[in-house]
Amino acid sequence: MNNDVIEAKYSMSDKFRDNFVGEKGYEALKTLTRGGNELSKDIAKCLQERNEAEIAYVRALRKNSDSLQKLAGRAKGSISLTLRTLSSQTSKQSDAHSMIADVLLQDMSMPIRNFAEAQLKEIKSIEETLNSKFKEWNAQKDNDNKYRSRQFDKSKEIEALNNKISEISKQGRVSSKDTSKLDTSVRKAEEDLKSIEHKYHISTRDVEIARQACDAEMCRSCDQFEKIELNRIGEMGNFIGKFADTMKVVGETMQQVSEDLHAIRIEPENDIVTEARANNQQPETEILLYDVYAENMDNTMSEQRRKLSLLNWIEILRHDIEIQKQTSAPRLSSLASAPASRALKDESLDDDLGMAGDGAMCSMRSKKSVPEDAKDDSSSSNDDDGGMSHRKCKKQEKNGTEVTQKFSSEKFIDRRSVELLLCLYEASLYKIECVYNRLMKLAQPQQYEYTSRITRTFNEKGTPTTLIRIPFQPTTHTPPSAPTAMLYFARAMPMQPESMVQSALHPMARSVQGQSSNSGWGLPSPPQVEQAVPDTQLLTSQPPYSVSTAPTAPEMPRSNPVAHVRALHPYKARRRDELDLEKGDVILLLETRNDGWFKGNLHNAVGLFPGNYVERIS
Repeated sequence: MNNDVIEAKYSMSDKFRDNFVGEKGYEALKTLTRGGNELSKDIAKCLQERNEAEIAYVRALRKNSDSLQKLAGRAKGSISLTLRTLSSQTSKQSDAHSMIADVLLQDMSMPIRNFAEAQLKEIKSIEETLNSKFKEWNAQKDNDNKYRSRQFDKSKEIEALNNKISEISKQGRVSSKDTSKLDTSVRKAEEDLKSIEHKYHISTRDVEIARQACDAEMCRSCDQFEKIELNRIGEMGNFIGKFADTMKVVGETMQQVSEDLHAIRIEPENDIVTEARANNQQPETEILLYDVYAENMDNTMSEQRRKLSLLNWIEILRHDIEIQKQTSAPRLSSLASAPASRALKDESLDDDLGMAGDGAMCSMRSKKSVPEDAKDDSSSSNDDDGGMSHRKCKKQEKNGTEVTQKFSSEKFIDRRSVELLLCLYEASLYKIECVYNRLMKLAQPQQYEYTSRITRTFNEKGTPTTLIRIPFQPTTHTPPSAPTAMLYFARAMPMQPESMVQSALHPMARSVQGQSSNSGWGLPSPPQVEQAVPDTQLLTSQPPYSVSTAPTAPEMPRSNPVAHVRALHPYKARRRDELDLEKGDVILLLETRNDGWFKGNLHNAVGLFPGNYVERIS
């Protein structure tokens, strides 16, 4: 097979696959394949009727001509033209004999029916696999909704308890028993909230991973369904050829009919693209974003706790973005072996932000880091609340450290998966930063690329669900590492210990220190040796989603001996770091990556290219 035919087949597969994306694409694909199978069965049935028509002569043949005309309207492309031709020629075959009737029954109708039944079994097997993937996706959605609701419910509970503590502190005589009981309830609720937020952070990510698994399975299923459709249309051409050969022996009367039927040309490649284009849906990739209780200004929450909650989620998402951006380099590493404090030092933007869970409303600064005069001022405003806050903070610091030790940061090695996860984190970060900047009266962050594609809905409990629908990027070639059923993981240490980001809480502590006696808790002042950072500088730097990515740690690529590869097929670069290849180009191989891509030097230009487009020559 020459190279032109190979390139034509690649183009046909891409055009077919790219028209079926997501859940709607799956339904359209099932309709297409089921319809083609039913069409084959109906054609077989029609040919059987033709057999009876040959026996009954003209009357039955006319009925068969009408049936063929109707089937032609259901078919597309060359198959439709073929059926119309058969219908027009049926009226001329009234004097055909038993030989024609026998050929129609034994060589056409029955084989087509058997072929359609065999394909139906294969179609059902593929559909069962796809159904299991979509069922898993839906299950992950249900799990995410469960933790999403729990997060909001627990946050409301914490707010109610804190408001009650504030009201009690304003009264004249308060028993220590009542205060201790409320403090215990608040601590327990805050610990539960941390656990819920951790599960919610993972569940939303798992929804996206399950959706990507569905897309990968859809890619494989499209290739299988494409092969089924090509075989079905090709077999139709074979059956028509048999029928045409039979008609040659009828005699002079059937000579013209035979010539017309031989003029029929079945074109499976054109037919399959025509059928796929009938699916008029606009392909989009739908990603579920994070929603935070503090993000909705209508939700009951103190301004101080709202700021800290928003800062906490900004820190989490920025950390997730940094983890995924490091994956753009050809390596796969884990941050579990490095201290958490060192990971945070590498994130310059994150040093300006504090982090605390919804309801975790106290500074985690240790006792030694607070000057004596600051401790005196804090204790003089409210001795009981100060002691309580310190004990609570110390316990939360310990719990936060334990959480960090449990989770590692495993990163994607698939380029498209990294891009989609970055879209999840960046879009969520953008909308949370917008709320925070409005709250702090700061300039709004730079406009996100897909802001107009973000939609939000609310359930009956008022819990929001935010989705972003980005344009689907069509494939230009079969992925080098064909999507497998394995799960990808991208854990990004969702709950960082608050002791690691105390310096970011200093501006917030100064802004709320004068109100600590009214809210029932206080924030200690920062050490005098540290330089204060103005509130207006918290989020004025460039957002992480517009910053160019660069690995923060030295890469350890897989080294190779000096080798050269030759391009088997042309390739057009889709990104800045990729190479344009022409057939026959010889590239100096510099590196082989885990995701199936190679790095090489061509004409003094260094870049990436797919490994399945080349062959080694040395």
